[in-house]
Formats: sequence, C-alpha cells, structure tokens
Amino acid sequence: MTAVQFFTTSKSQKAKTLLRYLLLGVFITLIAFIAYQVGWNIFVKTTIGESVDYELPSNYYWVYSQYTGIMHVSINKSKHNRAGIERPVIIIASTRSYIDVDKEKIHLQIQSSLGKQDYEMKFVDEQEITIRGQKVSLLIYEGTDENGVLMKQVMSDFFEGKKNSKVMLSFEGKVANWNQEEIDAFIESIK
Repeated sequence: MTAVQFFTTSKSQKAKTLLRYLLLGVFITLIAFIAYQVGWNIFVKTTIGESVDYELPSNYYWVYSQYTGIMHVSINKSKHNRAGIERPVIIIASTRSYIDVDKEKIHLQIQSSLGKQDYEMKFVDEQEITIRGQKVSLLIYEGTDENGVLMKQVMSDFFEGKKNSKVMLSFEGKVANWNQEEIDAFIESIK
C-alpha cells in the first residue's frame, strides 16, 4: 500500500494495515532477539567445549550459557524422571589461564546465575580428586532453603583445561536427590 492509498482508504482499512505492520515489526524484533540469544549461547557453549571435553549424564541437557565478563559459564540441568525428581544442576565455568580470578567472587556469580539463593550454604567438607591428571580440591557446602529442604553444593578448585584455559565445576541440588555416582561419572568423563 502506497502513502497515497493509505490516506484515501477507510479508517478500518487503515487500522488493519497499521496492525499488520505493527505485528510484522514485533515478529522481526522477536526473531532478531532469539537469533542473538541462540548465537550468543552457542558461542559460550562452544568456548566451554574448547576448554574441556565431557559427557553429561543421561537425561541431562544444556540449559543456557552466559559470559560474566571474565568467564564463560554453562548451566546443565536434568529432566525430571518419572517420580518428578530433579537431579543436581551441573555448572561448568571456564576462563583463560592468564586471567586472575577470585574463587569466592566466582562462587557468588554462579549462585546468582542460578537465580535464587534465599539460603546460606555452610562449608562442611573438602575432598581431593583427580581431573585431567591433576589433583583438584572439592569444597562441599550444605544449607537449608526457605522451605526447610536440605541443599548441597560442591565446587571444585580451578584445574587446567585445553587451549590455555582453566575450568571450575559446581554441582547444586537437594540432598534427597543427590546422585554421587552420576556426578563421579561426569567428573571422570572430563578430558
């Protein structure tokens, strides 16, 4: 419809035309936003993949990734099983090895990226494991959420990844749904 046609048509026809253009604009904006988000998430997920190779446990899927300014963080969740039980969240954080990062600040960033934390975690234990041939400390925290549910979080120290990177792992979930064998298998899959 040309400008001349627009001004010579009825009000109802003008309204339909304006609505059509408005909807088209909203649609184009939505597609651009989705393309940006998907592209960014693929970039961050690929960057994590450049740092370590791993295999997620069965029924886990990649949820989203974010870049915190110095780190790439990938969030991975489980699908609910038939009983409706959600297993711990697996978080993989990666940065370049020459970047100096404060582990406590990263701990807070990871917690805020999960979008909650109405509870406080307290340190309960430390274990040493081997990842990619390196000795790595795991710090274990427990706490109770706002509903009285016992929660657990395990965070690793940084370890050397591929291509001049360092990587940190975090696992968080309900103690009642914790599957240590699954977490151990995931850690063993890291190459």
